[in-house]
Amino acid sequence: MKKFIFVILVLAGHSIHSAQKPSCGMVFCMHMSEQFEDLLKYCQTMQARQSSAAAVGPAVASNGVDPDVHQDVLKRIAELEAQIKEDKGKYDLALQTAQEQLLRQQEDARKKQDALKKNFHDQTMKMTRDVADLRKVKEALEQEHKSLGEDLKKAMTDVRQNVMTFMQEREKKERESKSWADVAVQASSTHITPTERDLLHQLWQLLCGDQSSPTPKEYGVDAYEAAIQTVMEKIRENRAQLAAREQDLDELEVEKEKYKHAYEEVIAWKTAHDTNQSSWMEEKENLLAELGHSREEIGEIRDKNSALEKEIARINKEKTALLSEVDSLRDGQKALSGSKDDLKKELEEARLAEREARSAERAMLDKFSETERELESVRKENAALETTVQELEREGKRLDDEEYSEAQQLGDLRHGMGQLASILADQDESPKRKLALIEEIVSQHS
Repeated sequence: MKKFIFVILVLAGHSIHSAQKPSCGMVFCMHMSEQFEDLLKYCQTMQARQSSAAAVGPAVASNGVDPDVHQDVLKRIAELEAQIKEDKGKYDLALQTAQEQLLRQQEDARKKQDALKKNFHDQTMKMTRDVADLRKVKEALEQEHKSLGEDLKKAMTDVRQNVMTFMQEREKKERESKSWADVAVQASSTHITPTERDLLHQLWQLLCGDQSSPTPKEYGVDAYEAAIQTVMEKIRENRAQLAAREQDLDELEVEKEKYKHAYEEVIAWKTAHDTNQSSWMEEKENLLAELGHSREEIGEIRDKNSALEKEIARINKEKTALLSEVDSLRDGQKALSGSKDDLKKELEEARLAEREARSAERAMLDKFSETERELESVRKENAALETTVQELEREGKRLDDEEYSEAQQLGDLRHGMGQLASILADQDESPKRKLALIEEIVSQHS
């Protein structure tokens, strides 16, 4: 028994004094260091008692250490080792599963991101081409409107100029031929003067005919009045045509404003879509930052796992050394001899040491229970990590839904742009009908 206590004391003292304080900062390592310090204090107490008992003389216990106590301690140590190995295996498996799942999610996210970039690029290029086509159509309509306006202004100017010239010449000729025209009319009520006849013929050629029209030989008063009425009706008809053309121009101007408004709405939608795309890119960067943080946490957990494995290996080595010393002590105890009184004293001391060993064992079991609680906290951290991974999966699913919604909106817009292009390309439809169809399509996609 003395040799057993002495060997434990030497081994514990050497292990504790030669080892440094753990620098990794792990809670498990700090608790193990505290456990070895408690073991050192226990061994020092046993050494002091053994020194006081050694003065009586050498004595040997016939049965050595209580086999039941020793077996209970070994059994408890084996159970703790098995539990630690089992927890370590579960933790490694969960960590490997989380890593594989994270890698798959990263690969899926990368593929979805590449597909989204390609789709967005294609849609952007198509929208750019469609906008360019719309601008060309707009420029063509503006050019046509401008040309029609210039032609109309020119025609109106020519008509006004011709009418003014005609009226001036008419007034001049009327003043010149007034005197003798009245005499000719009084002489014959059924004929007009040659000057009036020539003037009427010029008016007839200007408004009702051309230069190749035959010249009437002579006009009567009734024919003169009928010709004047015909000329006035032609003037009114020309004025009505000019008013109709001006009204058409006003309608074209209104259509132009409506088309311009629709074009501005398309540009505003594209600007809003670009803004949404920028916000999505920012959200994706935040998600990548969270993934990087998760990787750092996984690295820290790996470091803690490595330190725990090293500590378990060191404890196994010390346990092996202790078992070897116990075996050597058993061999030495068989060779010792002593008297009956000394044997009784040693038996009493052994019982006292057994009680103290049981107390120390309970303390060690409490320490191991605390270690198990630390392992439970590690499991909770692992569960929190799994919860974070699940949240990332839900976030990825939400982004997939948003991508699908945006793709559907782009498809609807592409269909609407195709309809606009087909309507604008249709030469058989009137401008009003085209405008109505365009407004209907814009209202459907607004």
